[in-house]
Amino acid sequence: MQHKRCRRGWSFRGGLAMAACVAPMTLMLACCSSPSPKATGLSPGRGVVAIASAQSPAGLPTVADAIAAHNQRVADLSRMRTPVTLVIDAPDPSDDNPLRRRRDQLEGNLQLIQPANVSLRIDKVSQTLFVLGSNQQRYWWVEFTDPRRAFVGDMAQATPAKVARFGLALHPLDLLELAAITPLAPTARGGWDASRKNITQAGGLLRVRDRLISAAFASEAEGTGGWGWREVLIDPATLQPRAVWLLSPDGQPIAWSELDQYVEVPVDGKGQSAARIASRIRAIVWTERGEDRIEMSLSQPENAGNRIRTGQFDLDRVLDTYEVSEVIDIDALLAREAIDGQRSSNLSRFNLDD
Repeated sequence: MQHKRCRRGWSFRGGLAMAACVAPMTLMLACCSSPSPKATGLSPGRGVVAIASAQSPAGLPTVADAIAAHNQRVADLSRMRTPVTLVIDAPDPSDDNPLRRRRDQLEGNLQLIQPANVSLRIDKVSQTLFVLGSNQQRYWWVEFTDPRRAFVGDMAQATPAKVARFGLALHPLDLLELAAITPLAPTARGGWDASRKNITQAGGLLRVRDRLISAAFASEAEGTGGWGWREVLIDPATLQPRAVWLLSPDGQPIAWSELDQYVEVPVDGKGQSAARIASRIRAIVWTERGEDRIEMSLSQPENAGNRIRTGQFDLDRVLDTYEVSEVIDIDALLAREAIDGQRSSNLSRFNLDD
């Protein structure tokens, strides 16, 4: 199948809003002024987040203990699939009032093979709305408009600004980070945070800071620091993450998740495993328009081993399977916008001097 290569921009902020405008009869979204979620002791707040460095109180696990337990838990989550239910509450892109929001409940399927193969398909009333995916070379966002379109970028050139153009303003690998299922480097830094003393019976949490996984795929030209950090907040009693913060290179929060209701994950070919995952994830992503609030529930997660089909991680097969007729190169799109912006700036400066 031949795919039309398109360079035009996307006029809608968000796949849900796009679907509502294109097919309002099949996607009913409730629009309302939605109150902000209650702040919890697990929220990073706003402003620069300093790295935790205090030693754990006597008798409690250390940062090294927490990293080892975390990596043991996620070792058998390198391959996983699960049905998902999503509730997405985001600013209404068709309204200038930032308090006007859209909220919708969706269903779909998440499948992954770490470190980089991800496929999140989201449906509404048996109709696919969008697909977010990646492999080690490319990442993409497919929207089921008429005609169907895909935004595609080179993994080595990915930046937060490019990912922000997707309907769900998350790098595919950020989904894994927010679910706390990616391993931590044994050399990751961190310490005890006693300021969150009301969160656990131990009177605090362990905070471990490591590079975002997406930074490993960024080229030196783009700068791996552009993706910043992830900070995992670990309960010393269970050694399970209670929250994850995604931070910019200078430590500013860009997204965070709160994790609850851990469940065992069956693993093909293994009678027993340490694999466990939070079945309820509440996340907030900060964007230019405000907060995107995401609630994700996982039902029946499993490590299906070789039963996970790999075609969904092959971009050409994805485009063919979904009969995508327009492919928008997100790298070329933003490069052209940058040139156009510089020309406009130069023209404005010329007119002022004149």
